[in-house]
Amino acid sequence: MKTLRFGIEIETVGHKQERLLETALGVSAARLVRNCRPIDAAILQRLEARRPRNLQEVNEAWYGRRNSILNRYDSSRYHGLNLNSLFFRGTIEFRYVNGTMHANE
Repeated sequence: MKTLRFGIEIETVGHKQERLLETALGVSAARLVRNCRPIDAAILQRLEARRPRNLQEVNEAWYGRRNSILNRYDSSRYHGLNLNSLFFRGTIEFRYVNGTMHANE
């Protein structure tokens, strides 16, 4: 239950401080458009309205419907704060960091 509450709280706080995080970490504009979109206000509204008490209710708030077919590559994962990972891996993913495959960078 602590993990569930933490996930909801981190999503809410993350939304409030999202611009600060993006600026401080130097997230590129291209990354913000593709891989690290802002937290969706509709998700926050559903989380606040439903006050989820279990993981299934968080799932419904995140996807906007009950989603029993978990997909690692669901399009909802491309937010700066990714709760899609919570449902099949049990973790919360922060995607605000610029990454590279180049050894010299």
